Amino acid sequence: MFSRSIPHLFLFCLFIFLNVIAANSQDYIHLLNDEKLEVNIKSVVGDYIRYVPYQNDQSETLKIKKAEVSRVKMANGTEIWYNQFPGSAKHPTTVSPSQEQVVDRYKKPPVPSQKLQNKNTSIIYPMNFVISGGITYPSEGVSSFDNSYNIGITYNNYYSSYLGMLIHASITHNSIDYSETNGTLNGALLNSWLMLGGTINTGNMLHPVRLYVGGMAGGNYMLPSSDLHQLEDSINLAYGIEGGIVFFELIHLGTRFSRSPQKIKTSNRTETINNSYTSVFVGIQF
Repeated sequence: MFSRSIPHLFLFCLFIFLNVIAANSQDYIHLLNDEKLEVNIKSVVGDYIRYVPYQNDQSETLKIKKAEVSRVKMANGTEIWYNQFPGSAKHPTTVSPSQEQVVDRYKKPPVPSQKLQNKNTSIIYPMNFVISGGITYPSEGVSSFDNSYNIGITYNNYYSSYLGMLIHASITHNSIDYSETNGTLNGALLNSWLMLGGTINTGNMLHPVRLYVGGMAGGNYMLPSSDLHQLEDSINLAYGIEGGIVFFELIHLGTRFSRSPQKIKTSNRTETINNSYTSVFVGIQF
């Protein structure tokens, strides 16, 4: 039954992916004369910004000098500032000692984001959250694959196009089939994860598609269901790795491997099982 459901799941995710992209692919070019252009940006390389009018991809590619542009805001929330600092303040051509404090104030980003300075250009990479859900394949100590799934949320903040940090929280539902001397443990349990880590991104985040890989470490909380009344809950260390592909800073497709030495505590004995979980997930970024 599981294998037959994969094509339907793939088609559903593809439908959501195409509709979300179609609804959120609009970029903006803000000019120094306060005019705003609604466009789809093709390139920001060199002295020109190349674009086509929004919802008119068949149009001839147009270009505008960066010297005429105040800032560009991409559909994914990334902002590129030209000729002005964030905060809508023009960069002074000369700086006197009495102006130093004013200039320093203008250099601060107006939102809690990370800023990359490059000559007279500032790039603000937006923080974001990713809500994800998927299927989990448990390994050692866990027997049931049918009831294995997870939901989670990840916070991302970027220091540059290639480096970032993440905080991940999720819940995994599993079943356990564990043999003891005086019987067996059979039932469901919830594993909650809270981990902190970093990511490496391939390619510039202004590109429509990028790859990423990251590592994380933190804690695991195992909570047995009422069917496992003889099993005590436990808090354990955890670590994992994650990788995947991101489309238009909207859709995340990836896999996550998590491992935790979980304590199996009953009235008869205490034992540690090295449980590991491999999850395949789909996420939506906002």
